[in-house]
Amino acid sequence: MLHRNLEWKLAALFMAMVLWSYVTVTARIGEKSVAARVEITGVPANLALVSPPARAVVLLRGSKESLESAADQVRATANIAAPRVGRNSAAVEITQPAELTVARIVPARITVLLESLKTRHLPITCQLEGEPSPGYILSKPHISPSYARVKGPQSAINRIDQLVVKIDTSYALLGQPQSGVVAALDGAGRRVPAVKIDPQTVIVTVPVQSTIASELAPVFVPLRGNPRDGYQVLRITVTPPLITVAGEAGKIKNIPSVSTLPLSLEQASKTFSRRLSIIAPEGAASLSERNVLVKVEIAATPLLPVKPGAE
Repeated sequence: MLHRNLEWKLAALFMAMVLWSYVTVTARIGEKSVAARVEITGVPANLALVSPPARAVVLLRGSKESLESAADQVRATANIAAPRVGRNSAAVEITQPAELTVARIVPARITVLLESLKTRHLPITCQLEGEPSPGYILSKPHISPSYARVKGPQSAINRIDQLVVKIDTSYALLGQPQSGVVAALDGAGRRVPAVKIDPQTVIVTVPVQSTIASELAPVFVPLRGNPRDGYQVLRITVTPPLITVAGEAGKIKNIPSVSTLPLSLEQASKTFSRRLSIIAPEGAASLSERNVLVKVEIAATPLLPVKPGAE
């Protein structure tokens, strides 16, 4: 009974084992797409790559455990065998872990553009940004070195209108040497990419001249009103009597005096002191004193002697 149709039974067992093996292996094998940046090789020293960065999508096949970490282990390269100015075609080659296989590469070939590498020597100009502190005039900046060498693709070199180093005068140490970064700009003031500048930084000195002057001026106290009837002002004392006024030379030169706020004497009948604020004259940037102490001495008016015979 057991030996009846033995050949068919053995064949069925074999097919079951094959099917089990296929299902087991298939469950462990998978595919994964990985994007990689294509590294261009074979570019000679006298040519420059001007094409944007290329990327390739790689379809990998292998165990699911190996595919999980495949993204960081895949490298794409394209070697230009016979480089020349203009368009060049190269096949994309993939380096991947040994336990994985490459099922597909998209794209399989890429086209890159090469240009001649050119060099120019250009002067460096200084652009001053911001406003200096009041009372200062800026002189012509001194740049060291004053020239730089620019190297890059011919199309980029041809776009360069000027080399510029920018200095912010609103907070920079004017009059002192400071470092500035050199930039290559086109005619519209935009930065030109893909060029190398040597040197990248220069030393810039922006000389300054001060227009600030100072004057020593007396303090004038304007008076309003009068003391009470029968009283008079004997003396007015101002402490300090002189203050220093600093500002733009053309505006504060030969200031006759500085004035305080008005002082009222209305109905005063005794000596008093007041602290009064000083009114800054036009063009003044600073005052040595913001207010002064004013002392007003008041006394009764002496009676006039009566002459004999006067009624």
